[in-house]
Amino acid sequence: MEIAHAPRAFIIFQVKGLPYACDLEHAKEVLSARGIYPLPNARKEVVGIKNLRGEVVPVFDLEEILFGEGPGADGSKKVLIVRREEDEFGLTVDRIDRIEHFNIEEHSISELGEGATPSLFTVSALMVEHDVPIPILEIDLLASHLEDAIEAATASPPESIEEN
Repeated sequence: MEIAHAPRAFIIFQVKGLPYACDLEHAKEVLSARGIYPLPNARKEVVGIKNLRGEVVPVFDLEEILFGEGPGADGSKKVLIVRREEDEFGLTVDRIDRIEHFNIEEHSISELGEGATPSLFTVSALMVEHDVPIPILEIDLLASHLEDAIEAATASPPESIEEN
């Protein structure tokens, strides 16, 4: 008897022209990269903070995290707001492509061992769609890596950050 697996929903987005995915359960919303308040002396992957309906949300340059080089957040980028437990933070991405439901039986999802590729330490698996590998970003691993930066960015935000 075969076990039927329910499809998992993923948000597919682009970073540096390459497709990536994130489990939709972690994605909260997508915003413009405009209105990010820069933080002086922050780590290089920290773009700044954004006012999200009165809450201060740190924003990180996903290109910097994945590739070690990133342009920061210009107005053409999008900010994917993700959550892990009580933490919310933003990730700059080039664009959002789509939301896709993948059935594990129909698509190859292969687990990567921890530390499989140093630059992909935040990727837990590869999903293959039409022979194109799509790394699945593991939000829990990423949040753990950024934990001190998340705390620093939200500990003492400037008194006035415009909401947009």
